[in-house]
Amino acid sequence: METAEDNRAWCPPGHARDEQPGGRDDGLHEENSQDYPGCSAVAYIDTQYRKTVKAAQGKQVIVETGWPSAGQTIGAAVPGAGNAATFLKNFGTWADSRGVKYYYFEAFDELWKASREDGVGSHWGIWDQNGTLKPRMSAVLGAR
Repeated sequence: METAEDNRAWCPPGHARDEQPGGRDDGLHEENSQDYPGCSAVAYIDTQYRKTVKAAQGKQVIVETGWPSAGQTIGAAVPGAGNAATFLKNFGTWADSRGVKYYYFEAFDELWKASREDGVGSHWGIWDQNGTLKPRMSAVLGAR
């Protein structure tokens, strides 16, 4: 049996991640903290991951994360092809070095999400909607 609960299900309010304005709370994605630019997003994830693992009391924790290649900037989190590739590289290095299991969100852009998630909804893919690898991702994926 599996469950897909965010860390609020395991951690009391104020201990893992604060509620975000507008009620968005959908995984350890960069826009969940407007104060974290791409260069420090992995540090944010590390902090939240450690809190969640502690609160989960031995239950398996699997991270879901990603970075959009386009869309609206939210605080210090700036979508873009370069930022998405840098985040994937930095996150993958972090996860591999700690043995963290994860889902990278997501494989392909989904155009039906164009009007969702502050304009980033259709830009989460590593590949575009036609299956073409996005700019700069080949350098990251080729090294992994």
